[in-house]
Formats: sequence, structure tokens, C-alpha cells
Amino acid sequence: MNNSALDEFQQRVTREGAGPALEFLIDQLRREERFHELFEALKMQLRHRMQLPIQGNESSDALDPAIRDQYENGLIEVCRDVGMELFRAGRFREGWMYLRPVGDRQAVIAVLDQCTPTDDRIDEIIEVCLHEGVDPPRGFRLMLDKYGTCNTITTFESHQAALDLSTRQCVASILVRHLYDELVANIQGHIERQEGLVPAQSSLGELLQGRPWLTAEGNYHIDVSHLGAVVRFAEILDAPNELRRALELSQYGETLDESLRYPGEEPFRDNYGAHRLYYEALLDISREPALEFFQERALFVDPHYDSTLAVEVYVDLCVRCGRGDEAFRFALEHLPPGTHTRGIAPPLVELARATKQTAALAQLYRDRDDLFGFAMTLLLGQSDETS
Repeated sequence: MNNSALDEFQQRVTREGAGPALEFLIDQLRREERFHELFEALKMQLRHRMQLPIQGNESSDALDPAIRDQYENGLIEVCRDVGMELFRAGRFREGWMYLRPVGDRQAVIAVLDQCTPTDDRIDEIIEVCLHEGVDPPRGFRLMLDKYGTCNTITTFESHQAALDLSTRQCVASILVRHLYDELVANIQGHIERQEGLVPAQSSLGELLQGRPWLTAEGNYHIDVSHLGAVVRFAEILDAPNELRRALELSQYGETLDESLRYPGEEPFRDNYGAHRLYYEALLDISREPALEFFQERALFVDPHYDSTLAVEVYVDLCVRCGRGDEAFRFALEHLPPGTHTRGIAPPLVELARATKQTAALAQLYRDRDDLFGFAMTLLLGQSDETS
């Protein structure tokens, strides 16, 4: 701040008092983008307007409750003001320090929509969006653009447990589309080199038809570890167009040399073949054989000694294919109360309520002499009947 500004501030204090002088100070700091000092000046203005000492050291808890609420709400608005200014200036990490207590994710997202991230600031946006949970899909998109598929897949795998289903679906969709488009482009290039013409087909399934040589002799067109991970991530998707991409990625995986088809965990030991059946079931393509396959795999394992994954996948697949009664029956037998699961299949009580079979579940709790489970199920059943 130059000497003329200092003189102007002093004159305003003398002529007009602290209020107008603080307005001048705030305008000056805002123009000069001295945002941390702006925060302190706005706090001083808030205290002055509330007739509190301009420089206060007391805790807000010491204030009268009515004044305390007004003061704390005012501080939130001060944080919002400074945080948004920092975001608009491209200083995202600093801005988030002020915006975190505001808790208005949508406002932050709206400001991010108007920002064009520069290379030296992308890491800050990724940190705020992903690691601070403001907008994880945006964070993953930026990570994919800057750091590539491998880092993004690794980060997604480590963050999945902290993300809700909707967010996980969004990120899985981003990865499926990205890998699918990259694979299509690579295969089109291979076909052009082999056949001398750019292929007319644009979908992966069409490109593969009649061209077994594409993956002969151990050929592949994408990192196979990325392919396996993305095919697995796609299990949670619902949109038919995304499921079709996942199906075609699985079909491509099936054409790879056996040494490149890494096995998964039951029921996806044959990773690509089983996932093809999984997506065919969801898309209602040869649904019955697919469901039979997953039922067989679920019966093959013992959830008391092996993983419950195969049983949970079959139960969840039945639900998603409109076979709720079968899902409840199978879960009641193979995932009884007390079974430690991975949370893939809906809870037993949820299945019972959805299929109006709470009485059967209540009887199971009675047979097990489980008072709490019996009471909960009985009361939920009565509540469902009266609602």
C-alpha cells in the first residue's frame, strides 16, 4: 500500500470515522489481492458493525448467545468472501483454507466451473476436489489428464471406500470411457497399418469382428492391468451405454493370449469371460445362462471358509435383474445374519422388506434365539404394512 493510500486512510479515519475508513481499506486490499490481510480487515469491519472491540481476543463462547450466533455467521460470510476471491485468483489451496468451514460445496464447484486451471495449479485443484472431497469426479478427470491412467486407477482403488456409490459410478464411467476410446483408437491404427485403410467401424465390438489376427501371437493394444481393473470397476455401473462398453472391453480381454488374462477372485476367476457374462446379464443378453453361471460359482464356494464375494455377486445380480425373491432366498441360506460380508449385496433385512418377506426373516431370528434381530425385523415388517 503506497503512501497516498496510507494518507487517505488516515484522513478518512479523522473525517468520517472507522466505518468508512475500513471500507476504503477493504477495497484497497481487494484490488491489490492481499487476501489474507483482507480477511483480517473484514473481521475488523464485522466487529465494528457489531459494536465489538475491533481487535478481539476473546473466544466467541464468551459472547452473549444471540450476539455469538450473529458473529459466527458473519465470520462464515467473511471466510466465503475471501475464499472465493482466492479461488477466482487461481490460489485454490489457500482458498480452501477459508472455504472449508463454510461447507458450501456447490458454491465452490460453481466457481471451479468458471476457472481454467493452469499447469502449475492443477495439483491444487486435484487436492481440493479429490482429497478434500469437494468434487471427486473433477479431481479424477484432472488426474487422468495430467498423470495418466495408471496413477488414476491406483488412486481410485485407494479412495473407493471413502466415496459414495454415486461418486464411484461417476468415476468408473470416466475410466471406462477413457480406456474404451483409447483402445478403439489403438485398434483402428493397427487395422489401418494392416489393411491399408481406416476402418469404417467405430465400436470396439465391430472392430474385433472377423479380425482374430488383432490379438494373435500375444498382441495387445492397451495395458492389460488397466484393462482388468476397469472391467472390474464397471460392475457398479447402471447406464446401458456404459455397460455395453464394459461388455466389449470384456470381449476384447477374452481374445488376449492366456498369459495376458490374469485370473481374478471367484466368481471372476476367468476374469474376462465371467465379466462378459455379468454384463450380458445386466443388459438382458442371454441372461439365464449368465445367472446360472453365477449361481454355480456361488454354490462352489463356502462363505464360512472362503470369500463371500461369489455369493454376494450372485445375490446382487439377481436384485439388479429383477429377481428379488431369488436374491432373498439365496441370501437367507448362504448369507445368514452374522455373516461378515463385503457390502456388495443388499443387507438381508433390506431384501426381506423389498420382497415382503420380513416374516421369514423374523422366523430365522426366532430360531436363532436372537431377540434384537427378531424385534427389529418384526417392527420393520409392521411398519411396512401400515405405510
